[in-house]
Amino acid sequence: MARRRIDSIIVGERQREDLGDLDGLMASIRDWGLLQPVVVDADGDLVAGGRRLEACRRLGWTSVDVRHLGELSDPERRMLELEENIRRKDFTPIEHSRAVVGLASLVRSLARLENRADPARNPRGGRPPKPGSYRDVQQRTGIPEATIRLAERHVAAVDHYGALQEAPQDAAVAAAKALDRLGEPDRAPLLMALERGMLTANQVAAAAERRWRVTDLPRHLAKQIGTAPLLEALNGVEPYYVDAAAGVALLCGDALELLPKLNLEAIDLVLTDPPYNVRRAYPNGDQRADYATWTRAWFELVPRPMVVSPGTTNLALWWAMQPPDHVCAWLKPNPCSGSAVRGWNVWEPLLVYGTLPKKLAQDAWSMPVGPQIDAAWHPCPKYLPFWRMLLGETTNPGMLVLDPFAGSGTTLLAARDLGMACIGIEADADYCALIVDRLEQARRQETGAA
Repeated sequence: MARRRIDSIIVGERQREDLGDLDGLMASIRDWGLLQPVVVDADGDLVAGGRRLEACRRLGWTSVDVRHLGELSDPERRMLELEENIRRKDFTPIEHSRAVVGLASLVRSLARLENRADPARNPRGGRPPKPGSYRDVQQRTGIPEATIRLAERHVAAVDHYGALQEAPQDAAVAAAKALDRLGEPDRAPLLMALERGMLTANQVAAAAERRWRVTDLPRHLAKQIGTAPLLEALNGVEPYYVDAAAGVALLCGDALELLPKLNLEAIDLVLTDPPYNVRRAYPNGDQRADYATWTRAWFELVPRPMVVSPGTTNLALWWAMQPPDHVCAWLKPNPCSGSAVRGWNVWEPLLVYGTLPKKLAQDAWSMPVGPQIDAAWHPCPKYLPFWRMLLGETTNPGMLVLDPFAGSGTTLLAARDLGMACIGIEADADYCALIVDRLEQARRQETGAA
């Protein structure tokens, strides 16, 4: 072992080009010195220890302990550099997390014994951290607070669920969080599948989340989106389809006949996209001579608040019937329908009647319309991503939504995605069957069922 000036060590071409974050290494060297010397050959060419050397340089050291290996050829020097990095075994994810947690614990103990913060560790001045706090440990070790906290969660996850021993850090933490929300009967088969290598930790996390949404989530929100609120609102009306776990029900029939039979006081919001009377290719047609009278009839039946998408051609009718309390707009960067004044229609009005359950952060949203393969059978399906966003902006999870013109079932799907209950009404029996197909497909995707 010898001492050598740092500026005399020759750093040539190195296999490791990125030295990474040196803060932690610098903190260790500052506190404990250089535990492993830098290795050089007889000519002063660096063989091993590039990160250690750079850390010492940044600490302001002018010389370091070195180990001389004598004269080496260039191939021998390169071989030793590669051997040092390749043969070294890295920590497994859990070994790394346990090491971080262990180091943080030791540093906390020392800091509390000192019962003071080192001013040298707070070069910017200001109030020093509390001895042993996460911030103090970060300053003493150079390990970010977020890294320490994540390592602690990782260790706790593996200690509780031994099957996560080999899982990557993020996957183990996510899986443990999802498993914690399940009861033992639902948790056991997932852990068994993980132990046998049938599922990865990420797959377990996803499966546990789906299982929770299907079983525990409805029970967790039973007072809000369970069977009881649906039964209260249905008021004895037999649904065409019901998924009590998801809190959605579909009625097949004429809205003018069914609405008076429902307990509409249980409804928190009406969100609907009624027929526009513009010759769309619906099974029963979309043209009716009494459109204005028919619209007023159902408009007077539904409760408030209501958000309705009447189409641009019907704005005058709605204004004459009753001016809305507010007007919102959906801006469509990719126009998909013709305008009555020729050209393309690039926006869609959304009329608000009554006071919404949530205060709107804005009253206009821009979202292009994308393909909807699962609703291609409908001539004018509402775009699910936008409808889901609109429902989330206007209503709270757990509330009960009514759509008297279910159409392609978009409101029902959006509500179940957001943890809201929903009753949809659709007059056409064929559409009802297709809506059920969409709802069942969503249920299968959620539960992982075939």
